Amino acid sequence: MAKFGKKKSADLRVFKPKKKTVQEGVFEFTIESLSEDARGIARPQGKATFVRGALPNEKVRARYISHHKQYDEAELIDVIDASSDRSTPPCQHNQQCGGCTLQHYDYQKQTEYKQERLLSMFSALSKQQESPITWGDSLLADPWAYRHRLRLAVKANKHGVLIGFRRFNSHDIVDVERCEVAQPA
Repeated sequence: MAKFGKKKSADLRVFKPKKKTVQEGVFEFTIESLSEDARGIARPQGKATFVRGALPNEKVRARYISHHKQYDEAELIDVIDASSDRSTPPCQHNQQCGGCTLQHYDYQKQTEYKQERLLSMFSALSKQQESPITWGDSLLADPWAYRHRLRLAVKANKHGVLIGFRRFNSHDIVDVERCEVAQPA
């Protein structure tokens, strides 16, 4: 049976990562385009910064919420120079609820953006086909009251029951009385 000697704690090497610090303050960003998940992309000093709620060709004020090696994330504070494609969403929960990420974008522009996303997703497949995939015109329908199924979150405790949707990037529940995209029934 082998014997192991006692090691001193000073000999023990432990990796302790440095705590990441977020740059403090409010900064101005010029949004160039939309990302795959519909966040505005700005490139201050060349590094991509994703700003949720910002649209292309807008100048916004935002604060950093996280830094990563390849990109940063920022939270929209206010819009300095709004895009002509920005619209006022009818939903009062638009900024809290994680369900509708593009309600502040003109409906026609939303469908164009989604069509472009589909084209880019299928472009690799289209190149493998003998004849390229052809697309019809964009389908436009009523942008409100079209959903017939919802996935609601429920939280019950001694204070009551909370029914609603999940907050964006969170397990928290936003108490929603009415959803503008759901059918009234």
